[in-house]
Amino acid sequence: MLIARLIADPATRETRLDALVDALKGEGTALASAALLAGEEVLEMRFAQGEPDTVLAAIDRFFAPADMLVSRDTIGVPQVFVSDMDSTMIGQECIDELADYADLKPQIAEITERAMQGELDFVAALRERVALLEGLAESAIGDCLAERITPTPGARTLVATLAAMGTRSVLVTGGFHHFADSVGDMLGFDRVVGNRLEVSG
Repeated sequence: MLIARLIADPATRETRLDALVDALKGEGTALASAALLAGEEVLEMRFAQGEPDTVLAAIDRFFAPADMLVSRDTIGVPQVFVSDMDSTMIGQECIDELADYADLKPQIAEITERAMQGELDFVAALRERVALLEGLAESAIGDCLAERITPTPGARTLVATLAAMGTRSVLVTGGFHHFADSVGDMLGFDRVVGNRLEVSG
């Protein structure tokens, strides 16, 4: 038994499901059942047989962009959900966007990318980026949050769905509480773990 769950645009979900079922049937993978879970936000499909990679590729073809999971086993509900923040639960790198208010985005974004690729020590890279922002007004953080930071599509639904099932959620970031606390509240996380940015003056 294969079990697939996904969160996708409800406006086109039924049409896409029909196309997916027809495509998989042609490949020898027949749908056994389909149901909506968690307040009709999550579509669960069960297949009596088939390969996970085949089902996942088909879902991606007909439903992308969508959050999805395919498993051979029963999909349990986790007690704790832990997620990164930047470029994961939100679509941006906060420190890069903040740097734009100091006209330093290209320089800081380059350091961020090199750190993410493992070319630079994370702590050293973080300190270097923060040092470049010295003198930037604290108000730029609030402006950046309001003007630049947006949740990844489906992020709120994911956290809310897990919460409805009793899962506690933790937002973890190598960035700063000045951003993460607001993002955590916006998305419904129970706890936020991050660094503290010293603001003076």
